[in-house]
Amino acid sequence: MSTSFNRAYEGFRRRLTPDLSNKFEYATADELKDTIEEIQNAQAQRNGLRNLNKIKHFLHGLEQYAGVLEVFMQ
Repeated sequence: MSTSFNRAYEGFRRRLTPDLSNKFEYATADELKDTIEEIQNAQAQRNGLRNLNKIKHFLHGLEQYAGVLEVFMQ
């Protein structure tokens, strides 16, 4: 059974170049946060700011998920 998230994720992965796919595979949560901040700063400079804070809950969920995986890996 495929969820909407899984379908969106797979569609996203298929559109990635091999180089970008490798970068995503080993990205950390801190790197993701830094990149989001860089995007917001660049958008603010050209008056195209998007509210990327909307994904804050998603990022928090990813951190919790990573924590659970880390426990199982030990």
